[in-house]
Amino acid sequence: MSSTVDKLLHWARSHGTSLHDHVQIYQDNVTGWSFKAARPLPAGTTLVNCSYTTTLSYLNAIEASSQFELNGSDPFPSGFLEPLSEENPNIIGHFFLMQQFLMRERSFWWEYIRLLPQPNQPQTLALPIWWTEADRNFLAGTNAEPPIKKRLDLWKQEWVLGIRLLKDNINNWHDYPYELYQWAATIFGTRSFRASLTLPLDIETDRQMAKEELDQIRDHISQDRFSVLFPVLDIGNHDGVSRVQWCKHPDANHFVLSTTQKVAQGDQIYNFYGSKSNSELLVGYGFTLPTLEQDVVNLKLTPSLSAMLLRRSQACHDRLQRSQAGEEFMFQVRSQTTLKKAGSSSSGMGIFSHGLLEALICMVANQRERTFIEQNRGYCLDKDPHKRSGPLYRALSSAVRILSIKLNLEIKRIEDTGADLGEPKNPNQELALQYRQRKLVVLRESLWPLQKHLDAALAFISFPENNHHTIISQYPDILLPSGLISLDRAFEWLRIQYREIHALVTVIIADDQEEDLPLNWVVLGEDWDHTYWVVWIYLVWLLWARDGTAFQDRHPNMSQWLLEIKRAYSENDQHSYETFHAHQSEQVTIHQTIKKITSLPQFRGIKELLQVQPNSWGPLRNFASLVAKEETMTATFVIGIVTVEQKVLAINQDNPSRTVPPAVKSEILEEEPQIKQEKEE
Repeated sequence: MSSTVDKLLHWARSHGTSLHDHVQIYQDNVTGWSFKAARPLPAGTTLVNCSYTTTLSYLNAIEASSQFELNGSDPFPSGFLEPLSEENPNIIGHFFLMQQFLMRERSFWWEYIRLLPQPNQPQTLALPIWWTEADRNFLAGTNAEPPIKKRLDLWKQEWVLGIRLLKDNINNWHDYPYELYQWAATIFGTRSFRASLTLPLDIETDRQMAKEELDQIRDHISQDRFSVLFPVLDIGNHDGVSRVQWCKHPDANHFVLSTTQKVAQGDQIYNFYGSKSNSELLVGYGFTLPTLEQDVVNLKLTPSLSAMLLRRSQACHDRLQRSQAGEEFMFQVRSQTTLKKAGSSSSGMGIFSHGLLEALICMVANQRERTFIEQNRGYCLDKDPHKRSGPLYRALSSAVRILSIKLNLEIKRIEDTGADLGEPKNPNQELALQYRQRKLVVLRESLWPLQKHLDAALAFISFPENNHHTIISQYPDILLPSGLISLDRAFEWLRIQYREIHALVTVIIADDQEEDLPLNWVVLGEDWDHTYWVVWIYLVWLLWARDGTAFQDRHPNMSQWLLEIKRAYSENDQHSYETFHAHQSEQVTIHQTIKKITSLPQFRGIKELLQVQPNSWGPLRNFASLVAKEETMTATFVIGIVTVEQKVLAINQDNPSRTVPPAVKSEILEEEPQIKQEKEE
């Protein structure tokens, strides 16, 4: 053991801090100063018994009590302490450590400080924040890059705030440069402990202190507004496994670290910093762990205010847990390999932290889905075994697609920023390169469950033409076993089920678009997908109204969906039939196409019902445009051999076995004739 360590332990013992006789401090090639078991240690062994009198923090700077004293240091002026004490006690602690370093041998804590990485040795500080720009370039595009910049900006702001106050109150303020503040902040960031977990909340003070000041200190402790350095105890390193116990003994003026498992002779004894990802470990401590459990990728969502409030209204949104964990809409993606190792479900969605898909659903929810969430605040998607076919199916599929796009963008960003890095030239660059490669592995693995969901949702769309024709012919009502349908399949269903009507309608469309038959939905869907969804939905509604119970018997699932959509929008929005939801450039096309379809002889009876007043079929057109707007989502799929990106319609298959209530024409169209006559466009 080195003389510096001997002196540290001698100083610690003389002030009530002790290390177990069978625990040694040694220099490890990888982890630096470390604990090691000189003999076998049973579970429950006290490793370090640390007196509060040897700790260093903001409490010493304000001389909170005899446990936390200045120990011969010059007090900072009240013009510096008082403005910072209310909101920034951590800044006071950083400046206090700077002062102790400047005091050197005169400092009570010198035997501890001299063993720390020194300000003039940035390589020993290890953190990426101290790396050269060339080394930090290897972290570009990863989760580590933003927090490094954020930390640098925060430290700069803190130092500027503190130095302004110091400049106005002491002459030697220039002895506290920004570089020294960075060092002090780094020491606290890498070696300190949370106040709420290590300090007694009810600090007994033996100096005159106002109740407001004492309450403020207690509040700072409970809210972790500052952290505490524990000499000797902070030598323990972290390997990601919790084998120790922390325990406060305020009556004895001690904080104790003990082991919960036996330790073999010669083994390193690890502390536990908490369940931290490799991103947190790299940014905060300058190392990563090889285990897969630490390989996670952070994803941040920025919902609108309405989406945020909708998410917070759900019972399964734990706001307290979120606030403790950090940013409310920051989520994690874990390693797929870790999930399989833990024996989780084969769906793979467990790799995404709780609430990610729920938050995305609240961001993309349409009018009907928002109403469902608002009326069912106890509903939790994670606990619904039928979520792939329930009332939020469209929103879930849309959320999955958006998440897939976001993850692919993350992959591209890491790949693009790393394209010109070249081979690593030092250990920092090697560490960063390994880190970014492991991030890519997690991201690529995470696409698998998302693609599995989308493949299942789009399976019917992607069937080969011959198989698709056979399936629809044999099972005419499985229009959408997965819940999504494309325009070409929708009109194919119409061709098989209503061949004559299909022929007449496609001629109308072909004439208007000046296209040859058969219609090319690759071309039409590129610019006119919403247009012809409005047409198709309107047409199906006419068939439902025309055939009544015959339609319901023939297409029970479709009938159930039509009925639920009608109820959802008619009951919750009295204006569902008043607005034409279409871009101005397509309104004439929709209007004329629907007018010609309504005039077909096959719909003569329905036309008479609709035309109680001239053009009163307009409200039904408006309703079809609302459904086309609200109940579709964009998807990428294959038509023939061409990959396209078009709107697909989500048809909820929540419970195909349900019986459809009898319906007649007057019930289906009961609202339409009551709407005022519209002028022809």
